[in-house]
Amino acid sequence: MPDLTPENVKVLANSIGLDIQETELLEITHRLNVIMAGVEGFEYPNLENFEPTPFPSLEEGVDGQ
Repeated sequence: MPDLTPENVKVLANSIGLDIQETELLEITHRLNVIMAGVEGFEYPNLENFEPTPFPSLEEGVDGQ
């Protein structure tokens, strides 16, 4: 995915009602691009070889009672 530009960030922020000051725009753009680059590197685990396990009900205690 290409990096966001300051103009992209400003449009996205305005679309959800945020007003980003020009003095902060470059820093926010940089941080968002770093976060997106990190997320792109995530690898999903291979779950085909795992058996599902039951999750205890929230109403039960830790010991199952």
